[in-house]
Amino acid sequence: MDIAFGALNDCLHEIGDRGYEWWYYDISSDDGEYAIVCIFFRNTPMLPACIEGIKSKSHKSLTYDGISVSVYHKKKKIAQKLLWSNKHTTTYNKRDVGDYEIRFDVSYAYHKNGGYNIHCDLKNGQDSRRIYLEATMENTAFLKSNSMSLNTMNHAWLIITPRARANVSLQIYDDDTLKVHKSFVGRAYHDHNFSQLPVFEEFDDWYWGRAIFSEFTLIYYYIPASSKYKTEVEWVGLFADSNDSAIVLRDVRIHKQNKRMNYSGLSYHSSIIVTGFTDKDEYVECSFSQSDAAENGPFYMRFLSHCTLKFNGSILYDNDAFSEYFCARRLNSRLVRLLTQLPWEQV
Repeated sequence: MDIAFGALNDCLHEIGDRGYEWWYYDISSDDGEYAIVCIFFRNTPMLPACIEGIKSKSHKSLTYDGISVSVYHKKKKIAQKLLWSNKHTTTYNKRDVGDYEIRFDVSYAYHKNGGYNIHCDLKNGQDSRRIYLEATMENTAFLKSNSMSLNTMNHAWLIITPRARANVSLQIYDDDTLKVHKSFVGRAYHDHNFSQLPVFEEFDDWYWGRAIFSEFTLIYYYIPASSKYKTEVEWVGLFADSNDSAIVLRDVRIHKQNKRMNYSGLSYHSSIIVTGFTDKDEYVECSFSQSDAAENGPFYMRFLSHCTLKFNGSILYDNDAFSEYFCARRLNSRLVRLLTQLPWEQV
């Protein structure tokens, strides 16, 4: 896996006929009440239609681009839209110097002057709900962009904005009746992933988490070794407002504890503890308590985690961290793909 930083890497990448790309944004309100995840996709990698197209080699003449928006209240999902299309493509439009826009249909994320404007108006789908989202994200930590030593066949993880402040206006309608009308300020994060390989061919599974504390954002990535991915990845970084580069920990260990199983037979761990040392030999330990499963599917689980960070003699807490477990090998199962088809809507 390649890791890179900064907005200059937040561009359109070559993904070939079988690859994918996504732009991920999440926001947690300061009062802990609301959380939002918005993702723009090129060739949505977990979409059953896209997987079937790759397997049948019929995907070359079609696109499977899309968008996902999920809204959580008090750690429970209250609205979600998962849309994809063979007609609408996810586009990257470069504007003035340093400015660019990611767009799918009428929804977009616009980067300008180091911040983002996100606009989503989603009313298609199998339910009667409509999600209308307006958000502005302003960086509080500006990462220096670096270049990747890119192996084009590898998954690339681009950390773009680890710390930002957000202002959000959210409306949720049901049968044209306004059910939720909420404005709030919060903490935000943005990253970007792509590969030229289907995700189920490159990985068995991975774990990821981010927690935004008062002094640092901590992010970890763990890819277990497997028949597909020969080298285990244990990566932890700290990001501070006063530092334009990541503090990458050494001697990292990822400890998985309390193994459980969800309704579909997917095994996961309800506790993740990451440890390591800074370049100043400071010991860092962060625990993710994953008792609240905001997404609980047959191949993917998203958690609104409780986190405790022990660093340099201080203990910091974050009750609104995001973490995930993604079991990519399960996408090879026709039964899993059948279960996954339910919430996706073609537009």
